[in-house]
Amino acid sequence: MFNVIEFLNNNNISYRREGKNTSVGWVNISCPMCDDKSNHGGFNTRTGHYNCWKCGWHSTQEIISSLLDISQKEASEIEKEYSVSASIRQIMNDGEEKKISSSEKSLTLPSEFKNLLEMHKRYLSDRNFNPDMLERKYRLLGTGFAGKYKFRIIVPVFYKGKIVSYQGRDVSGQSQTRYKACPRDEELIHHKDLFYNLDNVRNRRAIIVEGVFDVWRLGDGAIATFGISTSLRQVVVAKKHLDYAAILFDNEPAAVMSAETFGNRLNAIGIKVDMIQINHNYKDPSEMPQDVADKFMKEVLS
Repeated sequence: MFNVIEFLNNNNISYRREGKNTSVGWVNISCPMCDDKSNHGGFNTRTGHYNCWKCGWHSTQEIISSLLDISQKEASEIEKEYSVSASIRQIMNDGEEKKISSSEKSLTLPSEFKNLLEMHKRYLSDRNFNPDMLERKYRLLGTGFAGKYKFRIIVPVFYKGKIVSYQGRDVSGQSQTRYKACPRDEELIHHKDLFYNLDNVRNRRAIIVEGVFDVWRLGDGAIATFGISTSLRQVVVAKKHLDYAAILFDNEPAAVMSAETFGNRLNAIGIKVDMIQINHNYKDPSEMPQDVADKFMKEVLS
């Protein structure tokens, strides 16, 4: 499927998702095939197909050729470049799928990472979490007053029971970097090539959220992308582990757009996808009361 959002953004082509002459599930542009002055051209975000409400259907190749003023042959190559399925096949052909799943070792964590201290537990309690339960279930660690990761909750990232990476969440409120990841050259698997909590998916069904706090609130069956940006390698991992995904990012526009792009990529490789939202009383899933979160998970994944 043609990844229209990525194509338009990379080529600085203006588009609209809402307002006059737009519909849900469409990305609208000023049609280059007619005298359109008001965004009548549209790409369907589910299929990637193009239609103009003034001059009708056109192939994606035709539209690319006209928008970029290039030949049909060049447009065909660009269409392939922005094809999600083709990109995923390339990753698999390059052996990247095996790299993601082949780690037999477990990462040795720095000695400065100890059990949670009172300041870490207080930080979690203030956010209505049970610190002892989280420490036990997710094997959380903490740091003290010194070192590169000082004043942080350390969150190990597991894959197939092995620690392959980690990130540290600042609890002091003084650091400009809230999350500090394991150095790239020390990770056994780059954390952005995986999902947090993937080992706790059951029946190949999951809710995909942004961060680890969201996972802690929702529990087993919730996995996190480590932020709103996603990677094609995460799509490959999803293909290996999931048949169904409900995507639940924050309600801010950038997160919604990223969620839709990721959802389209998953849908293009055969994963059934639902885009869902929580009650607007909560900024993100981590703010939900625990009983509400538990009920929510049952409703979505049952």
